Amino acid sequence: MFRQLHVSDNYGDLDPNVSWKESLDTSGASISDVTALVGHSSGMYAGTRDGVILLNSGAATDAFAAVFTHPSGDEIIAIAVASSTLGYVISSSSGVLNLYSTDWGGTDTNLTTNLPAKAPVELHTGTYCDLSGAARITELKKVRAAAELADQMGIECHAGHGLTFDTVKQIAAIPTIKELNIGHFLIAEAIFIGLPNAISEMKKLIRDARLTVY
Repeated sequence: MFRQLHVSDNYGDLDPNVSWKESLDTSGASISDVTALVGHSSGMYAGTRDGVILLNSGAATDAFAAVFTHPSGDEIIAIAVASSTLGYVISSSSGVLNLYSTDWGGTDTNLTTNLPAKAPVELHTGTYCDLSGAARITELKKVRAAAELADQMGIECHAGHGLTFDTVKQIAAIPTIKELNIGHFLIAEAIFIGLPNAISEMKKLIRDARLTVY
């Protein structure tokens, strides 16, 4: 579903009669087929189905000006704005994704060749961590089976969520899991033992688990 862009300059006011009007580009045409919309301190960026990204860097009702045009007119599906002079754009044509960097001023670089052939997948281990006894073992088997399937499909497998000193070993021991994402627990544990100690202990548990078959 593609959308036409509208703007309100009194949205959020106590007056319930919020007014909306069509957003326009610099030629006075309405902006339709909008597929991505991102707000940033440098302005509002709108991507379209025909491969154009427009920017409104002024007041809400100001006109949008084109700052990026896909060379083949592919649909814009995602926009990341790092700054007013740097952004990243993902486009799609028949399901094929392409990645570009842009300075929002006409200098664009195709980064698609830097993308992996297949993006990694991350398995959510939160349920495994919340369970105990036989139920945890059953969930561990599911995680292991999913990791093995990803490996068979040529997809790098990561895992994370809820992992602690007590739950990381059996997950880390799964050889087809290549990376563990552990952040919240380490920061929380650092309050008591310090971040270097928390990281050191977690790394030791992971290393030891890699040498153990469960």
